Amino acid sequence: MSKEQELLAVIKDLKEQNTILSSKLDSYERDGIEKLFNALQRKANEMADLLNKYKLQDIDIGDKNSKEFERLKAVWTDAKTISESIQILKMSTNKEEPEKEKKVEKKSPLTAENIADIYGNKAGQR
Repeated sequence: MSKEQELLAVIKDLKEQNTILSSKLDSYERDGIEKLFNALQRKANEMADLLNKYKLQDIDIGDKNSKEFERLKAVWTDAKTISESIQILKMSTNKEEPEKEKKVEKKSPLTAENIADIYGNKAGQR
């Protein structure tokens, strides 16, 4: 390998290291509280999915070898702490909850009576 090829290989390695270190630096410069908020939101969703996966009726609590119930209990006990932390972080980051879907009102069919109700029963007044 010639000197030039060695230098090119070193330059390539240094560029890759620079890219990796720059991405790490970017992650540290982001808002840590917001990152923590997002991480806790993700964990809360995972906990909810886990709790929804099991039905307490299906767990054999009489089986002394089964630890399913104790593990689920630990998850829902920690849920309070995580949800409180999320609420505190939400206030400190000024995160707003996504807009909830608006309920679509069922409209009655368009009839002469409905039109009269809308316009104040002015039918025939001209």
